[in-house]
Amino acid sequence: MKKAVKDMSSKRLFKILIPVSIVFFILGLIVPYLYLYPEAGEQIAVPLHYNIHFGVDLFGRPWRVFAPSIVGLSVLVVNLIFAVTLWNRSRILSYGLLCATAVIEIILFTASAFVTLLVLSYL
Repeated sequence: MKKAVKDMSSKRLFKILIPVSIVFFILGLIVPYLYLYPEAGEQIAVPLHYNIHFGVDLFGRPWRVFAPSIVGLSVLVVNLIFAVTLWNRSRILSYGLLCATAVIEIILFTASAFVTLLVLSYL
C-alpha cells in the first residue's frame, strides 16, 4: 500500500487531480458558510430545491445546505481509497477514479453554489 501511494504521488496527473478535488470540496464548504451564516442559521427552514413549474418545492433545515459537500467528502475518500487499492492492478482504472472524483467535486460545488444563491434570494 505504501509503495502504491508513493508511486501514485510521483505522477503528474495525480498531483493535479487530487488538489483540484480537495479545493472544490473546500469551496463547497466555505461558499455557503460565508454567504449564509449567521442569517440563514437563525431561520427555521430555508429553500433547498427550486422547480421551474412550481417554484420552491423543498424546504429544510439550514444545515442541509451542506449536503452536497458531505456527499463530496464521501466520494473523495471512497474513490481515493479505491484508486490506491487498484493502483497495482489497473492504473487506468485508478486514473479514471481520480478523474471522476474531480468532475464530481466540480458538479457538487456547482450544486452547492446554486443552493446558496437560492437561499440568498429568499432571505
